[in-house]
Amino acid sequence: MQLRICSQKDFYAGLMFTGFGIFALYEAHKYDMGVIERMGPGYFPTILGALLVGLGLAVFVRSFFSGVATKIRVDLRPIVLVLSGVVAFGLLLNVAGLVVAAFALITLACLGSWEFRLRDTLIMFVILVAFCTLVFYYGLEVSMPLWPEF
Repeated sequence: MQLRICSQKDFYAGLMFTGFGIFALYEAHKYDMGVIERMGPGYFPTILGALLVGLGLAVFVRSFFSGVATKIRVDLRPIVLVLSGVVAFGLLLNVAGLVVAAFALITLACLGSWEFRLRDTLIMFVILVAFCTLVFYYGLEVSMPLWPEF
């Protein structure tokens, strides 16, 4: 018997939900569960993780029975560019500051889209940097440089 994936989106969504659920369960086991009347810090993540695993498995199994059978095709360009943007942000944040790191992240992530427009990217950059600066730098007073120190 050969299983054919009928819904590629359901297949990957099921794997993602199951993975996040397993991760939540793994992290939650480090905390005290408590009881339903007096929940501990591990109660909510455990319940949420179990629900995510159940949902993920249901969606994963459904991917073999619903929709039209298709071959799995993975486009690596968006995956590589978005992940490289996140890595660039992490590497540049303390060295070059929030503005430069956010510019690298947003530019690389937007290049991962087939609908890249420079104007939209610049608008998104201005809005996100202004928001992050207000919330994290001034509001929460996170110690990170805004600009590179020369």
